[in-house]
Amino acid sequence: EEADRKAKEVAQAQSKPAAPASLDGQPPSSQQWNGHLLSTCCEEYYRLVRNDESPITWVLLKHENNTKVRAEAVGSGGLNEVHQHLTEKDTAFIYIRFQTGDKESVRSKFVFISWCGAKAPIMRKAKMSVHKADVKSVFISSAIELHATDIDELDEQAIRKSLQRAGGANYNGQGQ
Repeated sequence: EEADRKAKEVAQAQSKPAAPASLDGQPPSSQQWNGHLLSTCCEEYYRLVRNDESPITWVLLKHENNTKVRAEAVGSGGLNEVHQHLTEKDTAFIYIRFQTGDKESVRSKFVFISWCGAKAPIMRKAKMSVHKADVKSVFISSAIELHATDIDELDEQAIRKSLQRAGGANYNGQGQ
């Protein structure tokens, strides 16, 4: 059943058109919601991150207001590239692809991160748990999930070690 679900995700990711982007490759400044919490392009960016053939390795969603979440930024670098887009006044969600394994077996692993800055508006903080469930209904597959309130909690090496532990068998002594 799990294999069928993953095969379906891969087929969907490969069959979908690229997400709408502005001229600089970032999400459009004007997005549509069609009555939903997430803007209509969020799912397309999720699919691009999931697609190993895509250069996009992460997507950042931010609250536009208390009732709308928009695709704010995408990138092809690591978690440190995401840091520049986060402030202590933001509430956000990050979906990022990591490459794990060894030269014989390279695998993509995905991490879902919720971000709630220390100085974020109180109503957004209160809505984070409800909105997180809505975001996870689109960002449906991740190896690990984290919640962070400070940039120091978004340490790429620590997350890689968590992914190795979550991955089970460790034939090369990874993370030791």
